[in-house]
Amino acid sequence: MLCAACGEVSPTEVVSTAVMQPTLARTLSGLRYCCRAPTDAARHYNEREDDMTPRLLILIAACAPIAFGQALTITTPNALPVATINQAYSVQLTATGGSLPYSWRFQVGGNPSVRFTVSGSGLLSGTPTSADLGVVTLAMQVTDAGGVTVTKQLSVTVLATQPLAMTTTAFTPGVVGIPYSLTLAATGGTPPYKWDVLPAIVTFPVPGQVAPGLTLDSATGQVTGTPTSATSFSFTITLKRF
Repeated sequence: MLCAACGEVSPTEVVSTAVMQPTLARTLSGLRYCCRAPTDAARHYNEREDDMTPRLLILIAACAPIAFGQALTITTPNALPVATINQAYSVQLTATGGSLPYSWRFQVGGNPSVRFTVSGSGLLSGTPTSADLGVVTLAMQVTDAGGVTVTKQLSVTVLATQPLAMTTTAFTPGVVGIPYSLTLAATGGTPPYKWDVLPAIVTFPVPGQVAPGLTLDSATGQVTGTPTSATSFSFTITLKRF
């Protein structure tokens, strides 16, 4: 750059970058001093008319802030759903952050059970056997499109039988004077089951009574009878194996 005062070349440092850098440090060399006081044009570089400071100019072009995305993270809970031996099992693994698409695999040495496999899209599946009974720990690894990789230890509890659970969640409405019938359902455990009813308020003197006119068969889980009162009743159904 020419000095506005004397026409001589002033040292100029031009820095061009497409990405903003947190710190910019440059060393300038070959500094020259003007021989005369600068004109008004030169004062744009913060020079005073009565000094002999070097004429320096740093130009920074194409500056842009850095955009930081969310860090890649495996969001699948540490404890996976329970599995049962000799029954097909599958669960979709999930992650957030990084850049799509993701690629899943077991970490080296992270799959002690050959019955479990994982697809590139993160579907963990398999059919565990009696050799897998207990808690199986799996080291999962996901890699994003940018090559970033994270791992997480997940565990699945393998049971000999499916946990006992009641699948009936609500009773169908009854009508006073009209015969009523409903069979409760359950899964898991080892049949036969034993059903029982615990009224919220002890107002029914008949064992197994869920409402006036309706009783529960503890062996079959059937609720039968003819309702005699038009109101709502609260009770608790219990289920266990014989």
